[in-house]
Formats: sequence, structure tokens, C-alpha cells
Amino acid sequence: MAVSSAKNRTATENRMKAMSHPLRSAVYGLIAEGPKSPTQISRLVGDEDVPKVSYHCKKLVEYGCAELVGTRPVRGATEHFYRALDRHAVEDGEWMELVENDPTAAIRLVGEFVQPIIDDFTEAARNGEVGKDENFHITRTPVALDAAGIAEGMKIFAEAREAMHGVLERVAARGGETVSYSSSLAFFRVR
Repeated sequence: MAVSSAKNRTATENRMKAMSHPLRSAVYGLIAEGPKSPTQISRLVGDEDVPKVSYHCKKLVEYGCAELVGTRPVRGATEHFYRALDRHAVEDGEWMELVENDPTAAIRLVGEFVQPIIDDFTEAARNGEVGKDENFHITRTPVALDAAGIAEGMKIFAEAREAMHGVLERVAARGGETVSYSSSLAFFRVR
């Protein structure tokens, strides 16, 4: 148990370090969607300096949050492609530690999770994709829960998140053509 706990602690610390820089966090978010090169990432984040993006890709590899998955020659240079290894997530126990030790970072992380959800929905609505076919689901279920219900709800959301991660692994193993979707889970106190 101590080894697993120490291993989890190291992974948490590395994840926190990886997400502590806004550009590195943005890079991670992009490679979590699929493998990308620093050049591609640079364009996606607003023409950021490619060497700077490359540096942050390498830091993500160093922290165990990404891996180099391929290279290709491009005009006498080599383009590197990275993909995320670790989910952009902070586990429940880690979250309370972060809130207590660095509330500003916690607020920034919430924004980094929520803003892409809003952006995804806005872009899909603008492009006429929202509700266009049967592959659409959105639910808002306001609930009043006691302590046991809250614990059950947290478990349900954790299981759903893990199940979707399994889907992503199977899609990656199959290879082939993919279509972009936004998958979000939220469970939070309102008042």
C-alpha cells in the first residue's frame, strides 16, 4: 500500500508541475485530443513560438504526462509528434490538498477544465452540429443529496470517466478515421 501511495503521490506531484504553467497546460489539453507536433500546437494556441511549445512538450514527457509517438522528416528537419499519457485530471483527494495549499491554482484549473467545454459547445452550435443527429446527449439534473448520496454520485461520475477513458484506448488501438466529440462530466455543489 505504501508503494502504491508513494507512486500515486509522485504522479500527482508531476501532474501538478506539468499543469502549473499555462502554456504547458494548454499543450497538454491539445495532445490529449490526439497526437500533435509542436508546429501544429503552435498554430492552435495562437502562433506561439515553436521552440517554446517544443520545450513544454518535452517537459510533459519528463513529467510522465506525454510520450513521443512518432517523427517525420519535414524540409530537412524532423517533426516530432506527442500524445498525452495521463488524463488532465486531479483526483478527489489531490483536489482538496490543492484547494488548501494553492487556492489560486485550483481556481485556474477549474477554468482550464470548464472553458474548453464552453468553447466546444459554442463552436458546435456555431457550426450547426449541436443536436444534428442521434449522436447527441446533454443532461442537466439538479438534485438534492445527503452525504451518502454525494458519495454515490462521486462514484458514478468516476466510473463514467474511467469507462470513457477505456473507450479512447480501444479507439486508439483500432486506429483509423475518427470524428471529434466533446465528452464532459460535472458534479458540483451549487449552494
